[in-house]
Amino acid sequence: MDDIKTLQRQLVSATKTLNSRIRRLRAEDLPSSTEYRIREAERMETGYITPSGYVSASTKGMTANEIKQKLKWVKGVTENTETVKQSRALVDLRMREWGTTKEETKDRIRAGRVFYQVLGYRGGVFDSDRVHYAIEEFAKTPSYDTLVNRIFQDYGREMQNEVNGREELLRWMNKTGIIPAGVNAEEDKTGRISYTDGN
Repeated sequence: MDDIKTLQRQLVSATKTLNSRIRRLRAEDLPSSTEYRIREAERMETGYITPSGYVSASTKGMTANEIKQKLKWVKGVTENTETVKQSRALVDLRMREWGTTKEETKDRIRAGRVFYQVLGYRGGVFDSDRVHYAIEEFAKTPSYDTLVNRIFQDYGREMQNEVNGREELLRWMNKTGIIPAGVNAEEDKTGRISYTDGN
């Protein structure tokens, strides 16, 4: 019984730390791989995530082993995703490198991560020093924006089925007014694009 109580206390403490980071990242609208991990857990219906998108500290009906698994997941997310300070530093660095506004830089970092999740990679060449190399690889692609547009158009069908991809694709479609081939979406009378598959 003591073992479960100890695990519960550890889980409450670890969850509080992670939720505090999530709250601060969201308050500053900073790009973070934490969001991907949360959406992944939601999709897998682990019961770890609250309806408001934070991590639940609840252990109701859980065995000691199940609590250990949840604690391991919470600690893993905390240790393997960016802190607020790291995310701020990345945005500042890329802003200087790319000569873009803060908002544009955040969008580019998020988009790069989504592309590479969808294409089966991790890390993301688009938020690394190799962004210029990636653009050069597309011989007919004169700019970053053209490259981004091309990727959304070419991989839109796959992105609509990805946890993070859906959100980024919808944002891009509403920004450009383009619905890529095979994407289940439509434009309403006001010009707003939304998905037609009910999600």
